[in-house]
Amino acid sequence: MHSKTKDLARLAIGSFIFGLLFCFNLPFALAQGGLPTPSPRVFVGTIVDYTGSPIKGAFVFAKGKQKAVFCTDSGAFSISLLPSDTVLVGQATSYAATEFVIKDTLEPINILLIKLPPRVATFFGEVPVSENYSSISSIDSKPLKTASQGNFAGSLQGLAPGLHITSSSGLPSAEVVARIRGFGSLVASSDPLVVL
Repeated sequence: MHSKTKDLARLAIGSFIFGLLFCFNLPFALAQGGLPTPSPRVFVGTIVDYTGSPIKGAFVFAKGKQKAVFCTDSGAFSISLLPSDTVLVGQATSYAATEFVIKDTLEPINILLIKLPPRVATFFGEVPVSENYSSISSIDSKPLKTASQGNFAGSLQGLAPGLHITSSSGLPSAEVVARIRGFGSLVASSDPLVVL
């Protein structure tokens, strides 16, 4: 009976020493990258719209991660993910982001993106075109290419409603003044805010 007590004491002391060594070496092993990391899985698939056509410029990424993979012109992608990554996000300009729950199978993934309604950037934020209550004008680049004016601002005259371009003299290098719907203030500047 006495030898069993000694054996239990030795086992307890050995377990205690092993526990101490493990606890003190664990931070060192983590810092050195000594613990094995799970191997990544490779997923392939395509991103398409509701007609089944590939979306150019689309990209995919694991939810919560910064690294994204761009799709080819045919909408195909290949992404390497860790087992801890469980949701794949597909996104493209003018389309709503779509989340896809990753399963254990390695079958090709097809992600369907839904097109967003056209939106307009205003001074107060971004709104859908259908909800915009301000006046917005757009100018096509074709008339600007064939303009005979000496400067860019002068070639804008007559292309947008309410835009008046005047020159201080008839010289091509003369200063050009742009006004949108006349003067807006008696004390503040009437120059428009131009955002490029």
